[in-house]
Amino acid sequence: MILNTNYKTWSFEDNTSVLYSHLESNRDSSASIIRFLNDSTLLRVNKKKMPVKIDTNDHNILVYHKVKNPQSLHLPTKEDLIGDWYMNFKKITGNHLIFVDDQNVTFTYEDGTKKEATYIVDFTKKPFQIDFMYKGTLNKKEAILWFTGDDDILIAGLAKIKRPERFTTFGDNRHFVKEPLAKRLIAQGK
Repeated sequence: MILNTNYKTWSFEDNTSVLYSHLESNRDSSASIIRFLNDSTLLRVNKKKMPVKIDTNDHNILVYHKVKNPQSLHLPTKEDLIGDWYMNFKKITGNHLIFVDDQNVTFTYEDGTKKEATYIVDFTKKPFQIDFMYKGTLNKKEAILWFTGDDDILIAGLAKIKRPERFTTFGDNRHFVKEPLAKRLIAQGK
């Protein structure tokens, strides 16, 4: 179904407002406010004002992610995790995770220290749940995981005691990129 639509946009501070109306007489006008979080994520809310504190659990806020490769849309598996993932905070850091196989992971820190752990991931939950159990201890980290692309993941909860329910704007989110992408970003000075 194709709808003929008129729209107007205007920007104020960090938000872009969109007012659109359908040319068919039986349709109402609608308004949305859009905030671009980065070059691949935007928020849309059908209110007069974007909330200051954004909670993506709010059913009135829609989160849109740019799909980098539409052909690669699939439910992730442990195979997608296996590899070397570098933390990316403004630039690639020395902190990285090596998912060795479907149950072992190594945390490597900038100072060269390493921690061996096992992991269990549940791809049936939204967001995905991942638990890390450090070898030789009873220490367990309950985190959440999300693939933002084939070579990009977010993990939240590594610094928390309890597993977060969702990703938040100013939360304990860690962005990791897989090794081939990390090497390209390092070569570009990013």
